[in-house]
Amino acid sequence: MVPRKIVLNWEKEKMQLKMNIGEVRVARDLDPKRAESLFQRKGLNNLPSYDLARGTDTPTGLQRVGGFQRNP
Repeated sequence: MVPRKIVLNWEKEKMQLKMNIGEVRVARDLDPKRAESLFQRKGLNNLPSYDLARGTDTPTGLQRVGGFQRNP
């Protein structure tokens, strides 16, 4: 399932983005080289890589610490 209408609101900036999605088709006969160029993330030589789900790809020397919070 694909949504037909999407509305994004930024109230503070008084901005709105509306998207209407029309007909959706699946490209079944896609050349493998063409698919690789379309769907594979390219590295940028002068910028560090960053994955929005996992964070930086290269270690920074910082580590997340464990712990707990006491309730008063």
